[in-house]
Amino acid sequence: MTSRRCWRSTPTSPRRAPPSRPSLSTSNAVALNEQRFRAQFTHSAAGQLIRALDGTLIAVNRAFADMLGHRPEDLIGQNRDGDLVHPEDMAFGQHRIAGLFAGEDTSYTHEIRLRHADGHWIDAEATVSLVRDAQDRPEHLIVVATDISQRRIAERARDQAAAALAERNTALEVANHLKLDIIGMLGHEISNPLSAIMGYTDLLADEFGADHPAAGPIAVISRQAQRLDEIVREVLSMVSIDAGGLSAVRGEVRLRAGIAQALANSGNPGVPVLGPDATIRFNPGHLQQILVNLLSNATKYAGGATAIRISEVDPGRLRLRVEDQGLGVPEEFRPRLFDRLSRAERDAGQVRGTGLGLYIVRALAEANHGSVRHEPNPAGGSVFILEADAVAPA
Repeated sequence: MTSRRCWRSTPTSPRRAPPSRPSLSTSNAVALNEQRFRAQFTHSAAGQLIRALDGTLIAVNRAFADMLGHRPEDLIGQNRDGDLVHPEDMAFGQHRIAGLFAGEDTSYTHEIRLRHADGHWIDAEATVSLVRDAQDRPEHLIVVATDISQRRIAERARDQAAAALAERNTALEVANHLKLDIIGMLGHEISNPLSAIMGYTDLLADEFGADHPAAGPIAVISRQAQRLDEIVREVLSMVSIDAGGLSAVRGEVRLRAGIAQALANSGNPGVPVLGPDATIRFNPGHLQQILVNLLSNATKYAGGATAIRISEVDPGRLRLRVEDQGLGVPEEFRPRLFDRLSRAERDAGQVRGTGLGLYIVRALAEANHGSVRHEPNPAGGSVFILEADAVAPA
């Protein structure tokens, strides 16, 4: 029960004065507000209507009528819920209106389908507000509706495009895995006859000697076989990286010993090594592959490395610098230097390579909890910097 304060007339109670009529200024304000509401209602670009509690349309503005292909006078005075609202949306709307009557909300917004005069359905967004009288009783509903059909079309197109893209990505992923499997298989198949070629060229070179007429062709075969072996190893490394199969079993590696081995393997025994010896936690094979690659790059692009420096970054971290004094890396190419299959246009026609070397170097460094980066050499040329975990002295 609603509690209201009641006045009773008693001998001791003062006589209540009759309620005064609204002042002229109050009446003018009410009239002005009503005038403003009517102007806003009539000229609004959004569709608006006033609906009685039984569903009868009390007022409909031009925008709402145009949205549905009707004239306002065709709709006013009629209960058109069954004709205008999609059957699947009726029950939800009635439930929300009941919530307004019960005082659960003062308004709500929902998406609804409205029937156009020609029969097709329009996607709309409607805000429904309940107006109550002075005694707080439900009086009528005000509905503001906007056509969102174009937005819905765009969203459906977006969803279809996203679905098509996801399907395409799945197909590309399958194709990429197949490509990696085929490349890996071919790499291993090439390695077997290639090993035989390299082995027999070494035997022939030893048997005939440097003065034999066949020594020159044998040397050419040996160089090309070694070049092909290098490409195969790089491609197999790329396949392992792209397939997520690269892992590192780290051990303790003495840096000077590892550097000396890499210098010998790359044909650069005379490069000075500066800085104290140290031990890093790294996979020995990965360290060799990184150093040989960096030294080979220096030979191909800069005439050879000029120095290798060992230094401590901070406790627990060591830095190894491979320096050269060549032309350096073109500034516009530096952001792509470690990308797969990436080569600077300046060098692509002059220096042979796959564009995989630095991509593999970075992946191997990261697999060993390290990092690699490039810096311009202040003296001219390039500096490639490898950082790795140090092993504390016992």
